[in-house]
Amino acid sequence: MRVWFFRAKSEIGGEIDEAKPLPAEGFEILMPSAPSLAYEQVTYRKVFVKNVGDKPVKNVAVYIKEQTPSPDDDVFLASGTPDDTVEQAKNYQFLQPMDKTTAILLAEELLPGESASFWVKRIVRANPAPFPKNHYTIAVVYTFRP
Repeated sequence: MRVWFFRAKSEIGGEIDEAKPLPAEGFEILMPSAPSLAYEQVTYRKVFVKNVGDKPVKNVAVYIKEQTPSPDDDVFLASGTPDDTVEQAKNYQFLQPMDKTTAILLAEELLPGESASFWVKRIVRANPAPFPKNHYTIAVVYTFRP
């Protein structure tokens, strides 16, 4: 795979942290199961995709390959900018693209070493039922430049 996921340097967003690559798919390590709270909980996490290959890639997009199986929480995605913060992201339009055809385009082209960012918004409803091993999967799709 030529495109890897990376987290941001700070919990509030900002630049890419190239020392912290994430698994090719899945973000359970990024947002573990939520505690049972009496109010709705909304969290945001910034994620980057980076072309780690030696050739350009085109039409880099992300989608939710597997939504969380818990009935009490959902994840949404929105395109980001290289240095935006969570305060800016709160005003973005978050969507639930569930397949390759509805994926959110992050970049028309990423040259080797370039990256693009997106935000994951997780909403956990009030008083969620315990759900061990809750997870979801984000996938990246792209094409090779001819």
